[in-house]
Parts: sequence; structure tokens; C-alpha cells
Amino acid sequence: MPYTRGNAREWAFVGGLIGVHVWAHLHWIWTNVTPLGYDSGGHLGRTLEMADVLTGLTPRTLFQALTLTDYRPPLLYILTQPFYWLFGVSMDAAQYLNVALFVLIAVLTYVIGRRAFDARTGWLAVALLAFWPLMAAMTRLFYMENLQTAMLLLIVWTLWRTEMFTSRRWSVAWGITLGVGMLAKWTVPPLAALPILWAMYRAGVWGALWKGVRRPRVAWRALVVAVGGALAITLVLYLPNRDLVAQLPLGDWLAVAWFVLWAGAFYALALPSSPVANAVGGLLVGAAIASIWYLGRIDFLDRLIFVAFETEGGRFEPFNPLRLRNYTRYFGYLVRAHWGLLGTMVLAPVVLWRWGREGRRLSADALGIRLLLLTLLSGYLALSLPSQEGVRNLVPLLPVLALLAAGALHGWPRQRAWSVALVWLVVFGVQWAMVTFDSAAAWRAMLPPVWAESDAAQPPASGLTDPGYWIAPDVLTTMTTSTPDVDPLVFGMLISMPNLNRGHYRYLIRTTYPQVELLALTDDGRGGWPWAVRSLWLLTKDGDNHDVESEGQRILREVYDNPDGLFSLIFEAYKTYPLPNGETATLWRRTRGHLVMPKFRPSPETAPVGAQLAAWLNRHPLMLSTREHGIWLAVALDIAPERVLLPDASREEADTLFTLLTPGQEQGIVWLMRDYAPVHTAWLDVGGMWSVWQIWARLDFDRAAMPLDAVVGDVRLRSWRVPTSRRAGEAVPLLLDWQGTVEGVRASFRLLADDGRVLAQRDTDLNAAPVRSGFFVPPNVPPGLYKVGVVLYDAQSGQPLDVEQPLVELGTVRIEANMGERAEHDGRENDADQQ
Repeated sequence: MPYTRGNAREWAFVGGLIGVHVWAHLHWIWTNVTPLGYDSGGHLGRTLEMADVLTGLTPRTLFQALTLTDYRPPLLYILTQPFYWLFGVSMDAAQYLNVALFVLIAVLTYVIGRRAFDARTGWLAVALLAFWPLMAAMTRLFYMENLQTAMLLLIVWTLWRTEMFTSRRWSVAWGITLGVGMLAKWTVPPLAALPILWAMYRAGVWGALWKGVRRPRVAWRALVVAVGGALAITLVLYLPNRDLVAQLPLGDWLAVAWFVLWAGAFYALALPSSPVANAVGGLLVGAAIASIWYLGRIDFLDRLIFVAFETEGGRFEPFNPLRLRNYTRYFGYLVRAHWGLLGTMVLAPVVLWRWGREGRRLSADALGIRLLLLTLLSGYLALSLPSQEGVRNLVPLLPVLALLAAGALHGWPRQRAWSVALVWLVVFGVQWAMVTFDSAAAWRAMLPPVWAESDAAQPPASGLTDPGYWIAPDVLTTMTTSTPDVDPLVFGMLISMPNLNRGHYRYLIRTTYPQVELLALTDDGRGGWPWAVRSLWLLTKDGDNHDVESEGQRILREVYDNPDGLFSLIFEAYKTYPLPNGETATLWRRTRGHLVMPKFRPSPETAPVGAQLAAWLNRHPLMLSTREHGIWLAVALDIAPERVLLPDASREEADTLFTLLTPGQEQGIVWLMRDYAPVHTAWLDVGGMWSVWQIWARLDFDRAAMPLDAVVGDVRLRSWRVPTSRRAGEAVPLLLDWQGTVEGVRASFRLLADDGRVLAQRDTDLNAAPVRSGFFVPPNVPPGLYKVGVVLYDAQSGQPLDVEQPLVELGTVRIEANMGERAEHDGRENDADQQ
């Protein structure tokens, strides 16, 4: 269209409108402190991975960038890099990309509206689109929707400009746009499918292709061009990246696929210009560009099918094309999240009435209208069939809806049309102000509840974006300054909210706190309770945690519903954060165990043991000697008992394990660790209920086995081993090697005073050589050097094998002071009280 003063004035109006909204978006970004969204944090993290790759622009780094991501196409992350280079690496700099994409969307909307209707209609479409809350939200947050929207508009615009594929130049441009658009998101092809298929049908492409298949003819000159061009591009892609290609799912077959696609594109475009040659050439150009990622990362289909047609872990209903709700759900999203009830009431009746009554006369370009309507229908079908759903899925179709809405007023008397348009702009403008300025956000409470609602569309610093939610910098600074020399500093996160989730924490960790290793414990399959205990720091929140999955819910129950249990023995609250919604986030620090625990999960061998122990406990308490044993239970066996007891919190018997059994649960837990042995058993009357008190000891020794040559009956005692010293109140492990016939023989190990009194005793079957046993030293035994002996006796009669000299002295062990421990009976009374 030739330049005129009127054109300049029209573009000035559009530029002014876009400029006001760009200022508003930047104001929101600069005011906002608390980022929103679950996926946005993940997208931001991938921009940093892309930045690590694109440190220099070479064929190799470009190929790495195009194949870096394994589920989502890479275009968003690549396009973010220039903004990082210009403004530095930050969340705000990344969001500037979506502001730039908003400008492109607005310009394309105006251009399409001007051509399909007139300049005023194009301007009104831009004004409506810019006021709709989800379009504003996607411009201010770091999501893919603005890029997807811009690419869909470019595909439709260039398709329109091909004039049914009669223009080769625009056909090639359309193919390039299609290929690049597919690199934005895999939903772009189905959204554009119907207009493309219809345009190819109207251009006679399908009939010409069928004719060519039935009567093939080779254009040798075009074939030479095709082979040469395809070979050149394939070699440029393949030779610098042979090792990278070999690591991708298709391997070297990827180069074959590139050659075939590019050869087909060059062949079609080397033929004389015709709709079929131009359409096929453009289509293959797009497929060849997109194939770098789509074929390179073809394994993305596994997860895509799971997300699109399965429940995605129970979030969605499974695929069912006969379910009526599939075809109505997005109308509800349009009303609730995009237009609001009031906006729908003032907009939808006029649009439906005008298009239903005078649709054929509303547009100056029937081809453009058909393309818009087919795009809308294509999007409706593409969104209705998959199981996955969400309010953001409608965003790419918003420009089409804005164009059709504005176009409904085309041809009306100017005064009437602008009166209706003014009502629309006031309603949507008020709604837009509520999510743009904090001062206007209060209007929502004063006005009737007829406005659009969405977690994504929020004012910059109130409600979900209140700065009080942005505790991430303080949390990470607190951890790294309190434990500065720990690397990796393992941080378990158990909060999942739109404004407080792991994604944005990961971004800060990547940019500022590289020593922190974040464990996303909110999702199943991320380590669960064992990895929560492995974390040196843990962040939780009371109140509503519905977005935390089942394994995380179990951890939260240990934190908040069982304060006297295992969690409170090994973690302490380090800092609390009152949140604006009245809930409290708590930063916990593990006070026991190594600062950096190994990446250990319950193994196939230990899992059955853990399950057996959990069933054996059956909600009864477990008594431990030290908190370190609790860590071992939690990490190695994935066990969190209903309640954990310590005989005395100040004791540090690192080699002793205490348990409390109840009737019907006489089986011990010797299988917990193979280097433990029972050293003491006693029956207790606890509140009228008899229980078994057992103590187990780790068989650790600080001196070698002592030789022994004693014969008792048919048994020869060969060597014995005990530690050199123990404190009163601890267990003395013992190892006795023997040989001979021992059927029905038991050994009674004893700690003896100088006058022969038995101070501690443990009887054990001689069922293995050497036998592993020991005894528990009562806490009130005074310091001194004590004898250790053993009596072998018949298990049935109880008679010693050597009646004349039943005791065989093994040696001595030094018992040290109890360090202020209570008497044994006081400790037992305290334990009984805790029951």
C-alpha cells in the first residue's frame, strides 16, 4: 500500500496505543518483586542452560542450542539470549522478550485487521487484545504463549500473502515461518492445520500431487539442484556436529532425514513457479527447519503423548473424544479467565448476532476471513481433543477473537459502532487496570464479582504478588552464610504455590548460589522422606499444601502432625517467615548427621526390611539411643516411626540401639544392621501392659581378638573380643569364637564384680561361630576394672556343662563413669511415663 498522510496518522494511533501498553508492561515488571507461575521458573532455568551453550555463535553451538531441550522446543530460550546480552542476566531481562513479542503481536493484529476489514477495525482489535488480562499476563510473565501467538499470526499472515501459493517469494517466507513457528511449541502445527490444508485444497495442490504420483516425471535439472543444495546444507549441519548427532535418538539417520527433506524442498522450488510447487516447497522448507529439533529430539513424543492423552499423574481426565466436557470446557475458561462475566455479556451477544446475521458482508477480504475462522476452528479442535487443559492454551487464539470481535462492528453506522466499542473498552479497560496497578486492584473488592479471575493475571505487588512472598533471597542467603563451607549445600523444598515454588529458586541458585543443591520434594519420585532427611536445610509451610504430591504430604505430616517424633529429633526450626496469606513458612536445619550426606535411596534390598519394620512397629513408638540412628532409619529404610523416644536426650551412645516391643511383637530387629547384636532384654510393666525392653549394640572393637584355650564339655573356646572400655549405661559388645558340638547349648555372658556378683548378663544360643553377643552395663555401676566371663549350660535343664567350674574368665573391661546419668530405674520410670 503506497505511503499517504492518512497511513502515517493511522500508524501513529497504533503506535501510541502500543506504546502506552509497553509502558504499562514495563511498569508492572519493574514494580513486581514476587514472580508468578510454576512453568515460568522452569522456562527461566532453561534460558540459563541455553546461555551456557551460546557463549559463542558457531555452527556447533547453534546446533547444540537447537537440540538442547528434550521436551519443549528451544526457540523461546534462544530468543532470550540477546536480551541477556543487552541487559544482563536477570528475570526482568528475560521478560523483556515477551514485551517485544507483544509489540509484534499487536502489529500483526493491526495489519491483518486493516487488510481484512479497515484501519479502525484493526486499531480496535489491538485495543481489545491489549486489554484482555491473559494477554497482559503472558507479556509480563515468562511463558511460551506470546511466542506461540506471534508465530501463529505470522504463519496465517504469510499464508494469506501467498495468494493461494501463486507467490513463490511469500510461499518460501511462509515455509520459513512455519518451520520457525514449530520451534516455538509443538501446539503451533495443529493450531494452523485447517487454514493450511484448506488453502492447499483451494489452490489445487492435492489434485496436482495425486496426478504427479500417478504419472511421475523427473525434472533432471531440478533434481541436480536439489541434490546439490540438500547435500550442502546437510554437510553444514552434520560435519561439525558428528559426535553430537551420534548421541541423539536417531543417530546418523538424522543426516539422512535432513538430506531427504532439503532435497524435496529444493526440488519443488527449482521447478517453474506453480501453486503445487510453491506449496510443497514451502511446506518442506518448514519441515526441514523444524526437523533439527523434532527429529533430533524425537523421543519428546513419549512424554508429549503422556501429557496430551493421559492423566499426567492424575491432573487431567484420560483421553476420551466422546466426553462432552471436552467441547465445552474452553468456553468456560474464556468467560472465567479471559473476558469475565461482564465482559462476556457486553461482547459476546453483539459478536454472535452480527456474525450470525451478516457474516458474509462484514469483511472486505473473504479469503482473510476464511483463514481467521479456520484458524479459530483448528484451535478449537486441537484444544478440545487432548486431555491436557488450561486457561493459557487459549492465548494464541486471542488475536483471532479480537479481530472477529472488532470486525463485528464493521459496516455499522460509525456512531453506533463506536458507542458499542467504547462500552467494550471501558469494561475491559477497568479489568485491565485491576491487574496492572496495585491502586486499582482494590476495586475488585468494591465492585461486583463479574471480572475475570486467573492466578497469572495479577497486579504487580499485591495479592499473589505481595513482596512478602518473595522470601527466596533471604532463604538462600541464610543457608549459605550459616553453612558457608558446605558444598553441595542440600536444600529440600516442600512448598508449591504459584508465587512460591522451586522454579524461581532454581534460577537464583544458578545465578547467585551455585553451591546449593535443591531437592524438589513437592513431587512424587523426587526422593521423598529419605531425601528430606538427607537435606541439610528444609523449607516447609503450614496451612494449605494441596499442590504438594503424596510423598511430600507424608513429609509434611512428619513435620507438623508428629512434633514429638523423628523429625523433631534431627531438625530444628532456624527461621520463620510470616506470609501475607496468614500462613508461615519455616526454614529448618538438620542438626544431626554429616553436613553432606551421600545420595542414598532405599535399595531393593533394604526396602523390604523397611516395610517389615514399619509393619512391625504398627504405630507403636521406637526407642533409639541417638538421633543418628533416626537418620539411618529415615534415609536407609525410609522409616518415620509414629513416635520416637530417647532414654535421655543428652546421651551419645553412638554404638547402642534401644527398642521397645509390645506383646505379640516379640520379633527383634537384629536384621536392621548385620553388625548389631542383642545385648539386653527385660520385661517391663508399662501402664498395666507388659512390654519387652531390648538393647542392641554395634560390634565395634578397639583391640584384636584375645586367644583362649578352654574346653567345656564338647566345646573348645578359641578366642574372645570386647572393647577395652565402656561407660556405665552403655552396651559392651562381645565376640566369642568356638568349635565343637553345641546342640542345645547356650552361653551366658556376664560382667562380674570383684566379689563375684553378676552386674550384667546376656544369654545367647551357640548357633554360629563366632557368636555375636554382649551385655548392657547398668548406669549405676561405679567406675573400675571388671571381669568378663562366660558360662556354658544345657538349654533344657539349665545345668552348666562344667558343674565344678562353670565360669570361664575371658578377661577384663574398664567401665568408666556414667557422666551424670540417672539410675537405671529412674530412666525406666521416665520411659514408662512417655508411653
